[in-house]
Amino acid sequence: MSFLHEYEGRYPQDDLAPLVMAVRDVDAVVALAGEIDMDNAAQVRQFLDGVLQREQPRNLVIDMGEVTFLGSAGIHALLHCHTNADRLGSRLEIQHIRPQIQQVLEICGVTDMFHVSV
Repeated sequence: MSFLHEYEGRYPQDDLAPLVMAVRDVDAVVALAGEIDMDNAAQVRQFLDGVLQREQPRNLVIDMGEVTFLGSAGIHALLHCHTNADRLGSRLEIQHIRPQIQQVLEICGVTDMFHVSV
């Protein structure tokens, strides 16, 4: 699988988890790590919106294998991103999700909306 380009973006605060994004062919893959909560959900939302606007991928794949906590603000950021992706003709997919994070999304009833795969 060849990468068209690859770069790493970081949140403004050094103590928050990095976001890594790679664009391959027509898909954008973003890896999130750490906790996504009210302290950083806005940065996650802005980063994902930027990826959608700049790259206009057919699929935006969010790798959440290293996400250890997803609070309500993080869920809201993902819902916002889903709406934005849908508006732009992209499909949002979440991969490599930990069981406790998947359980949170199931309780909220949004696993099908995000095309979640473990």
